[in-house]
Amino acid sequence: MNIMNSAIESEQDVAAVPRYLPWLVVFTASLFFFYEFIQMQMFNTISHYLLDDFKISATTLGYAASSYFLSDVLFLFPAGMLIDRFSTRRVIMLGMGIAVITTAIMGFSHSIWLVAICHFAAGFGASFALLSCVRLASRWFPARLMALIVGLIVTVAFFGGMVAQTPLAWVAAKLGWRESVEIVAALGLVIMGFIFTLVRDYPPGKEAFFAVQKHQLKALGVKSSVAAALSNPQNWFCGFYTSFVNLPLMLLGGLWGSLYLTTVHHLSFMQASYATSMIFFGSMIGCPVIGALSDYLALRKMPMIFFAGLSLPLMLAIVYMPHLSLISLLLLFFGLGLFTAAQTIAYPVIAESNPKMMTSTAMGLSSLLIMGSPMVFEPVFGWLMDKSWDGKVVNGVHVYSTQTYYHSMLLLTGVLAAGFIASFFIRETYAKENPN
Repeated sequence: MNIMNSAIESEQDVAAVPRYLPWLVVFTASLFFFYEFIQMQMFNTISHYLLDDFKISATTLGYAASSYFLSDVLFLFPAGMLIDRFSTRRVIMLGMGIAVITTAIMGFSHSIWLVAICHFAAGFGASFALLSCVRLASRWFPARLMALIVGLIVTVAFFGGMVAQTPLAWVAAKLGWRESVEIVAALGLVIMGFIFTLVRDYPPGKEAFFAVQKHQLKALGVKSSVAAALSNPQNWFCGFYTSFVNLPLMLLGGLWGSLYLTTVHHLSFMQASYATSMIFFGSMIGCPVIGALSDYLALRKMPMIFFAGLSLPLMLAIVYMPHLSLISLLLLFFGLGLFTAAQTIAYPVIAESNPKMMTSTAMGLSSLLIMGSPMVFEPVFGWLMDKSWDGKVVNGVHVYSTQTYYHSMLLLTGVLAAGFIASFFIRETYAKENPN
């Protein structure tokens, strides 16, 4: 008897628990992802403070910011295997604890390299964030709702991205960048308390099922499970699609957006934070709406192609249209976030394309590609800026011209086009879960 196909995993069993419980568990866990998105994006808000405080170049700032993604890339694949094999709740607590401690240390740092080391350690925690949430969602919700649930999880995360923009910019302006980072650390402690109290690994009465699943995964072995994930083309194409479509959000919202907007469009830092916040606001709306549309149509590939295609002209407008007003920039950044939110559909595609017992392992491979692209392109963007820099320095700080930013922003258009192309190679799953 194949227990993986048994009626234990039916929707009737999931419905046997109180209706509120899956939502409470999964979306409390998603606060971990929310917190890691603050970590991921806050360099955009404090970037000008770091340039001024440490007297560094754009390339050095890019390397410091990318240390977070380097850690993610190094640990994502192992994180997926750990989540498949150990308590998801304990893994979340470990990741949160490391992120909180190193964030607190960052606020007292007087070296950009210590800042980078702390950001690297926070990235270790981030390697568990989305994978653990998707793992819990696959245990607590039926497959027919997965795109919607994952979309909502990512929406919670993008709210963290918004918090890291205007609210954090306001706190940094009033109190200083170091104090704002310490407040982020304190927020992490509060979130840890909620997760410890409310999150559980699986629904009541399902212990036996998941014990068998874990035993089967152990019997399969690490080497075989890794080989199975590596040999599935869906994992690769979904990873490339999501990484490229997501990259404008990562680079504009995570590091270079404020500097670009203040230099090229002459916004104040607070106005720039409004615009970068709109990327996340658009994504917060787009993730659940596009996810629900995908579930309703029982289609994955078509929405991924369609919305990635719509995001291209918006990126071109942001790069090439001069003298844009604040309102125009707000609308363009909102639309970019809205349409690139289609990247969340890739996660249920991966879950539907791999055996349930190795969902996190397969997700870890794709996430490695997703987080690897910011690790590569953040310093590349900085390198492009320094390469075309005219040598201007004011009070020890590098000053970059409008043409320098235009030259570097072409990178975002190219990677977005690459994501659009990758979507054509993804196999349609018709929103059907893997029977194994």
